[in-house]
Amino acid sequence: MTLSSISFLIVLFVLQLKLPLISSYDRTITCGCSDKSQLQSKIIGGQTVRTRTWSWAVSIRVQNRFQCAGSILTSSWILTAAHCFSFTNSLGVNTIRIDPSLITVHAGSNNRLEDNQYRRAIDIFSHSQFDPLTYLNDIALIKVSTPFDMTDITLGQICLPNSSSNDYPLTNTSLVAIGWGRLWQNGPESLTLQQVILKAIAAKQSSCSPLVTDSSKQLCAGVENSRKDTCQGDSGGPLMLFTASQQWVIVGLTSFGYGCAIPQYSGVYTRISAYVDWIKQFINMTDTSLFPNSSVAFNLYNDGDLEWIFNRSFHCCISLHLLIFLWMILML
Repeated sequence: MTLSSISFLIVLFVLQLKLPLISSYDRTITCGCSDKSQLQSKIIGGQTVRTRTWSWAVSIRVQNRFQCAGSILTSSWILTAAHCFSFTNSLGVNTIRIDPSLITVHAGSNNRLEDNQYRRAIDIFSHSQFDPLTYLNDIALIKVSTPFDMTDITLGQICLPNSSSNDYPLTNTSLVAIGWGRLWQNGPESLTLQQVILKAIAAKQSSCSPLVTDSSKQLCAGVENSRKDTCQGDSGGPLMLFTASQQWVIVGLTSFGYGCAIPQYSGVYTRISAYVDWIKQFINMTDTSLFPNSSVAFNLYNDGDLEWIFNRSFHCCISLHLLIFLWMILML
């Protein structure tokens, strides 16, 4: 091989390492791995999601009308918000619950009117202490009639936190919210899945403290003095953290807020770390397949960062394969 050929390969190797990103996808990991973990900066102030980015996202319909978003925990269980399935009278009494037989769960598509697979619900388990006035304990599980086919590459599982800390995620951690909700207050619901980067906000902050009843069970997220937020229709969708083990963890459920994207107020989310034991009552979690290898948050990212978060081992593997291929060509 000539000196110029060696120099060429070295330059290619350096350029390959500097490519923005490939993915956060590793089929040896059972939860929290996205085929295309895109983190584009921009649901209000958000941006349309690429296909198969968030493969655990599902749309939940009541009599074929979109109701809420949810997340696949296992092939048979969907995690979402309790307020999606109950209504209150003028006294705030929880009087009506939706019949599970009217509910279908649609997976495998970013379009809320389409799906690759859908299943009927056979039961809904809302938290018995859900408070429709404060939205405390706003969490529910749906069991579907037949397990989803998880060999379908358009479907995946989100990880649960393996931390029970009442301050997980830590303040100022970068998070991603997704949903099919209204694009602005009182505006239309989005046909395509939207995503937005937010920050975990301290409960004592003025944008959060008037809204939260119990900060050990609720958390705030938003962007200070910014018009980025979740809105009506995003309810039940996941608020996610990217960990050092290159996995996505659901740390919150979209619950409620004061209007949509009002700069003085953040959104309020159900804090999942407070409910892992509650979830265990319904789902067999004797193995570790629902938990990430690490709960530590990945380095902070924001709108000015690269648009992709990547799996370094996959990236380096691609680089090595490219080098070997080019070396073989040059040796011919």
